[in-house]
Amino acid sequence: MAKSLREDFGKQFSCPAGRVDVTLRADVDPVAALAPGQAFDLGTPPAEVKNDPERYARWKEDQAANRAVYARDRVFAVSGCGHRQLLACHAHHRGAAVFPGWPDCTEISDPDAGADAGAAPLALADLATASIGSPQGRELAAPPIVGGAESFDPVENYGWASSIATAWSPGASLIRLQVLHLPKDGACNLLRPLRDAVVPCSVVYTFLGAGSGVALDLTLDVPRQRPAAAAVPGAARVMVRTRSKETGIAYAPIPRPRCTVPGLFAAVSRAASIAPSVTGGGYDANLWNDRPGGPRWYLSVAVRAQGGGIKGLEYAVSATSCAVEGSR
Repeated sequence: MAKSLREDFGKQFSCPAGRVDVTLRADVDPVAALAPGQAFDLGTPPAEVKNDPERYARWKEDQAANRAVYARDRVFAVSGCGHRQLLACHAHHRGAAVFPGWPDCTEISDPDAGADAGAAPLALADLATASIGSPQGRELAAPPIVGGAESFDPVENYGWASSIATAWSPGASLIRLQVLHLPKDGACNLLRPLRDAVVPCSVVYTFLGAGSGVALDLTLDVPRQRPAAAAVPGAARVMVRTRSKETGIAYAPIPRPRCTVPGLFAAVSRAASIAPSVTGGGYDANLWNDRPGGPRWYLSVAVRAQGGGIKGLEYAVSATSCAVEGSR
């Protein structure tokens, strides 16, 4: 994993590999760094639960499963050529397949560096020239989304996201769409209150710059540092950051899909009942165009494995027809 981190950092900052230092930060708790502030109540459960041994055992089991969503990460400090990042990373998973050399990383706040909490949101007109490869990226003063944040439709907002990406790089194309932490009906409420150890929905559009190896991540969420109730009513934060694209993956552009996220859930429910999630992370929907036959949605969920423990289950669904193509 360190090799991939060193390579990605070097590409992002034009820094020779020999000048990039990668250090495991075992002192930084990935759960505390990644989980929304109120996502877990790790204290005392309600009295009615604690006084019932079976319910108390289930409560502890669910808490452990919720923590496992974030505890799988390891934190690395990557630095060189005057730049520094703190990254929480885990090996990329697709269904049962694991890709150790392709880490999925999230930039987190560095406790050893001051946070630029007072930076004003970036104007859309300045996006093409701004430096947005730094940790946490930059908040964007984005145009209004289509519909409301309480019922955000990632497909309906395909044009909205594309307009931002082309302001960054004319000709930019969508190469991935992630809709994370969905409930069983597929409704994305970006402002859903943090309760019952359920993580609010978030959305990440990834665009590839025209003729470049640089990608733009456009993320909609609610800041972790403040509860959802404190957000501006009907609004969500829009963050942007650039990074090097991952290697070893096909990057065919994704046209606007005909199959929406609720349509994806409905199709899987008709073909085979959707397995219940056993973690507060809910369901993740990932849109790729990585195989012949056009783009596909991959709906993944953590389920209870036979004999105990947790395993990943994934459904593949055509983004054009909503036809379920299989599961694993």
